[in-house]
Amino acid sequence: MVSREKKQMINLASKETCTGCTACVNVCVYNAIEIVQDCNGFLYPIINENECVGCGLCEKRCPVLSPLSFDNAITPRAFALWSVPDRTVSSSGGAFSAFARKILDNGGIVFGAAFDEKLRCHHIKVDKLEELPPLRGSKYVQSELDGIFLEVKDCLKNGQQVLFTGTPCQIAGLYAYLHKDYDNLLTLDLACHGTPSNAVSYTHLRAHETDSYLVCRLLLEKKKKQKQTKKKKKTIQQIRTRDTQRITDRI
Repeated sequence: MVSREKKQMINLASKETCTGCTACVNVCVYNAIEIVQDCNGFLYPIINENECVGCGLCEKRCPVLSPLSFDNAITPRAFALWSVPDRTVSSSGGAFSAFARKILDNGGIVFGAAFDEKLRCHHIKVDKLEELPPLRGSKYVQSELDGIFLEVKDCLKNGQQVLFTGTPCQIAGLYAYLHKDYDNLLTLDLACHGTPSNAVSYTHLRAHETDSYLVCRLLLEKKKKQKQTKKKKKTIQQIRTRDTQRITDRI
C-alpha cells in the first residue's frame, strides 16, 4: 500500500482533453475519484485528496494520458452491409442489431446507449432480444456510463460473450480500464464528430419547443407509452402462464 504521507501528485486529464470515459473512476479501488459536470453538462473527474493514496493507477489507465497502441493491419479490411430484418427500425443499415442478435442468441450480454424516462442518455445492458430496441438508433448525445465498465468486466470474467458499443472515446476507455485482451469481448464504435452533453441537448430541445413542436413532451410521452405497453404485455403473459398452469393442474 502506498503511504499517504509519501503519495505523489496526481494529474488527471484536463477538462479540455478529458472525454468522460470514466476509466479512472472505475479503476480506483479507493473510490477517490468522482465524475462531475461542468457548467455545460460535460463530464470530467475530480480527485478527493483525502481518499487518494497517490498510486498513479488512474493516470496509467487514462486513454488520454497513456494511449493504447494497436498493431492494425497495414491495409484494413472494410465492409458495408444492410441487415434486412433491422433496416426499417434502425438509423442506418442495422449493423448493430445484426451483431447484437448473434451475441444474444449465444446467451451473451449487449451493452449500449439508451434514453431513460427523463431523456437522459446512458449505457445499459440487455440479455434478451426483446430488450434490444432502446439501444437501436443514433443518439447524437454523450451517453453517461455510470460504472458500466465494472459490469462489463464481471460478465467477461464469468465467461459470457459481451458486445459493447459506444463512441471511439468510450471504447478506448473500456480497453484502457480492462488492460488485457478478452476473447469473449466484441466492441463496435461509430464515426463520431463530437457529442453534446445530456444537459446541452435537453436545453436545446426545450429552447426550440413551440405549441406545435413539443419535442421533449412528445418523446417523454412515447417513452411512457412504451413502458406501459411493455408492462401490459408482461401482465398478459403472466395471465396466460397462470391459466396454462391451472389447466395442467386439472389434467
